[in-house]
Amino acid sequence: MDVEETQVSVKFVTKLPDQLKVPEEVLETVLQVDYFKAVVPPQLRTQLPHDDWVSAVDGSQQSILTGSYDGILRLWNSGGELISSTQAHKQGINAVSCLPSSQGALALSAGKDHCIRLWAAPALKATSSGAVQPPTCLAVYKGHTDSVEDVAASPSGGAFCSGAWDGNVHIWRTGREVALASEEAALAPATASKAVSKKRKLEITADASSAVAEGPLQEAAKAQLQGHSQCVSGVAWPDQDTIYSGSWDHSVRRWDAETLVNTDIHNSNKAIYCIAASAAAASVVAFGGADRAWRLWDSRQSKKDDMGVKAFNSHTDWITSIAWSPQSEHQVLTSSHDKSAKLWDTRAAVPLHTLEGHTDKAGVSRSVRPPGELTAS
Repeated sequence: MDVEETQVSVKFVTKLPDQLKVPEEVLETVLQVDYFKAVVPPQLRTQLPHDDWVSAVDGSQQSILTGSYDGILRLWNSGGELISSTQAHKQGINAVSCLPSSQGALALSAGKDHCIRLWAAPALKATSSGAVQPPTCLAVYKGHTDSVEDVAASPSGGAFCSGAWDGNVHIWRTGREVALASEEAALAPATASKAVSKKRKLEITADASSAVAEGPLQEAAKAQLQGHSQCVSGVAWPDQDTIYSGSWDHSVRRWDAETLVNTDIHNSNKAIYCIAASAAAASVVAFGGADRAWRLWDSRQSKKDDMGVKAFNSHTDWITSIAWSPQSEHQVLTSSHDKSAKLWDTRAAVPLHTLEGHTDKAGVSRSVRPPGELTAS
């Protein structure tokens, strides 16, 4: 990391007693000062009403993407106006994730119906509240045998990983490659598969508004990572070679994305509910769960006496969500059942700010796009 140079005014307010004074011949002429910049306190900007519990948020694009337990995928502009809503899953949505802009306006949603869906969503890049095209389902990913809890795209956006209640981590292809394959499948003759057409008709319920799009393409997992014994509640893919997973079995695992080998493991004493990793430091992962502290694990450091793990205490209830700032390798946002979200600097023991305003458990939080560093919780 580059060293920032600036002028700092330092004033000593304590006079040393004579016996502690340093002889002039050993005095140094340079004073090194370690500091971190102050952060402006976040202000509540707007509220985005939903009909059920908000379970997923991603604001990394021009629009904010949310998922709810009513199974509806919603898009909002930064002014808080609803610009699109789509019935995405038959049951609740657990996770949403926008792919990198280099892949186009694409997003993933994962739900309690054991499925993951890839969406073409031009409205992700909308900058106004005018008429926009609603998201279109391009592909359905099937392979998990229970509720899918989290998804994380690779840095390139050409693949993603998922964690589920079945205790497995799956790796899938996605991005432009799948979008193009979906377009080709959609252009295929309608008579190619009467069985598929009949199956799709059965998906449509009497109420057309609750119909769930299946998409022209169905994808299977490229690989499966096995090792967890309980629900995989969180996944992260900070660099092309590294995947992290957190589980209710109290462990956080590091995987080699190429060889699919579990290269390291940290065993906690509580269930893990959420994890996050920064591309700026892929060896460091933040995680939280069924206690009041969230933790940083640096896998480069010795495991002896938990030297590689640092705890941060301030929340008064379980940690439900954690996210790294896209602008800083040191800033982390956490949310909790104590109805608050907190902004942290990993170099300080106390939070920079506490964001209050929720009247119930804060279940999800995300640091989202600059400028202005919008935050959603």
